[in-house]
Amino acid sequence: MSGDKMEVSFQSFLMTGKFGELAIGDSKSFVKSKLGIPVWWEGKATLSCDQSNVWSYEDVGIVFDKSGSRVIKIEIVFEDRDDNNSLRLTDGLNVSDVAFNSETTIGQFVERLVCSGLTFNQDRNNYGEVLIRIPGGSVAAFREKVDYERSIALERRIASDELYLESVRIEQE
Repeated sequence: MSGDKMEVSFQSFLMTGKFGELAIGDSKSFVKSKLGIPVWWEGKATLSCDQSNVWSYEDVGIVFDKSGSRVIKIEIVFEDRDDNNSLRLTDGLNVSDVAFNSETTIGQFVERLVCSGLTFNQDRNNYGEVLIRIPGGSVAAFREKVDYERSIALERRIASDELYLESVRIEQE
């Protein structure tokens, strides 16, 4: 990888489904040439990054197909952290114009889309997420906050009445 950072416009990611120079279908070697070796990968204790199908560049995840050859998902995860809610990114990556964080409600997100002139559809998946689908291919996922510290056995305690931004992703259909 060169010493340059890959620049990603979040607005462009929302509108077009392209993550900077990366897109669905790109190879592992192309991803590695743009972002370098991931900081974490599924199976890190027992697999090399090249053997893994899930790579993490802090709050950005890349998922490859079963053969491990092509990108099938690129996701920005908005984690709720005590220190701050800004994105954590590796040195080789810069995501600009991110107007959202883990405290962004679905209402705030939709308002921003409408103000930007973006159309969208809304539905719910089997995992309890409310999804905002934007025609360029990106999907924003929202869910209630859960207080896991107060959970009893398998019961989950919902800590919010509002839906908050969990991730924005593109994935192969």
